[in-house]
Amino acid sequence: APLKAELLSAGIRYVFLGKELGARPADLSCYVGGKALYEKIAATDLFSAGLKRVIQGAETYQIALMCAEKDPITCHRTILVCQHLVKSGLEINHILNDGSLESHQDLEERLLSSHGLSDSQIKQPKQLSLFDDPTSMDNWDNCSREDRLKEVYHRQGDTIAYLAKGVGSRE
Repeated sequence: APLKAELLSAGIRYVFLGKELGARPADLSCYVGGKALYEKIAATDLFSAGLKRVIQGAETYQIALMCAEKDPITCHRTILVCQHLVKSGLEINHILNDGSLESHQDLEERLLSSHGLSDSQIKQPKQLSLFDDPTSMDNWDNCSREDRLKEVYHRQGDTIAYLAKGVGSRE
């Protein structure tokens, strides 16, 4: 409550949407092996309702989604929530640790690059081996940016997803 009161004194309204847009849902069908799967969370009615609330709120208000992470790439709000909000036409900017802004499109480019799937990285000649199974090699050359983004959102979500205590090494 202290955060809410402090924001209110600064003229900022605070609305908690962790139930709708959080990365640790109460719905057990969103977990596999104790790990929250972002694709399953995003498919719930509750998540859709949360997105709708943010989108409708943005019609009237300036909206900020708060995060404690230093880098937005490591935050579920970016990986789980913003990828869906941007599809609604909202302009999304991330506030970086130094106070500068990074557009969501620039963040997506950085995400693609961090997973080796940026345009320049997939166009690099690949060293082939006689011993590799060509059917098992990742071939992203002819994949759309949208397909590559879907893959890196999945990878990053898997990396940062909540893992229930006692199930794995992260708590």
